[in-house]
Amino acid sequence: MNELYKIWRSYTMDKTWYVPGSWEARAHAVRVYSWAVPTNTAIHVLTRQPIVEIGAGTGYWARLVHEAGGDVVAYDPEPYQNRYVSGKHFPVRKGGTRSVAQHADRALFICWPPYNDGVAALALRTYRRAGGKKLFYVGEDRYGCTANNQFFDELEKHWYCGESLSIPRWDGIYDGFNVYDLASTGR
Repeated sequence: MNELYKIWRSYTMDKTWYVPGSWEARAHAVRVYSWAVPTNTAIHVLTRQPIVEIGAGTGYWARLVHEAGGDVVAYDPEPYQNRYVSGKHFPVRKGGTRSVAQHADRALFICWPPYNDGVAALALRTYRRAGGKKLFYVGEDRYGCTANNQFFDELEKHWYCGESLSIPRWDGIYDGFNVYDLASTGR
């Protein structure tokens, strides 16, 4: 069981999530680890093939994938220290959406892209145009608090969801883990 999962579980199982200060504790867990809570099953899915992660932040998921025997390359425009994160768990390379074009032979992993921001859409489009064929996406659906409409338009037009996993959710958050394949029709 990973550290973030233990933190999440203590708030949900012990009902301490609802006490004063719990939102601050959740915010701290998000900042130091990740916006989304990984499970062993989710990490195992990510080890199926080499991945490139864009927007890796602290590198928490990348570390868990690496520890589970997976092959991962992680990028973030501001590794470890940006307005969202302040932890360091894995060697995250400095790089943005163009970095994924160098790794079209890997599956693309995007975890909790910033809300109403074009980074996820641009990364996914760049990846597809470079020949990428597999996406692991952790976040909310359209109209949630991750990515933007262009990202979901790109998904609907060019990708199909072949697998969905449930992952732990913070109170009021509706994220999931979806595996997409490039649609063979080239829609």
